[in-house]
Amino acid sequence: MRIIKKIQLFLFLLAMVNICVGNTVPSEVVDAANKGLPGFLQTITSKKANYGFKSSDQNFVLAEPFELHMITPKALSCFKPGDTVSKIVSKTGIWLFPVLVNGEYRSILTVDKMNNSWKAVSLGRAPLARKLQLIRQTWPISKGYHPQLIVVYQATKYFFHVPEVDSTNITLISSKENKNLENLNSTVGKLNQQVSSAIAK
Repeated sequence: MRIIKKIQLFLFLLAMVNICVGNTVPSEVVDAANKGLPGFLQTITSKKANYGFKSSDQNFVLAEPFELHMITPKALSCFKPGDTVSKIVSKTGIWLFPVLVNGEYRSILTVDKMNNSWKAVSLGRAPLARKLQLIRQTWPISKGYHPQLIVVYQATKYFFHVPEVDSTNITLISSKENKNLENLNSTVGKLNQQVSSAIAK
């Protein structure tokens, strides 16, 4: 009887999950997210607040994901004034799907490739989800913008780049609307110091 109830709960959650993703995302990644979210929702029913949700939340929607890029220490050390963002970033192979409820980004579903198979591997990062919504509101897809998400692991910081504006903007993600974009030249100087300090510890 307990197994039947678990199956019924899973099917109920699956029915409440919708997906709103463009054609630029690999179908295997979308499938992994669509299949993985109900399982996570099933395991957090008694502690939704820890993952950014309200107890009354229903009708979960997977929004257009961010393909996560990164800047490595080597890329920073090789940077030259005039280089573009695309030259110093590399792909992590990870996709972050904002999870919406009533139009608000509540949490993030992470999809990664494990043993040659795409899988949803974690749910959470509610503070980052809210910041990503601010970015999408300021630089909306509907107006042709596609902000890229960039992480510098050693500095434990997230940045975003709007390629439709120019090739050298990169801005630290904060809790405020990011209308004023920062320049790569100035950002790299600060990052070099932070990364060097982190590596030295």
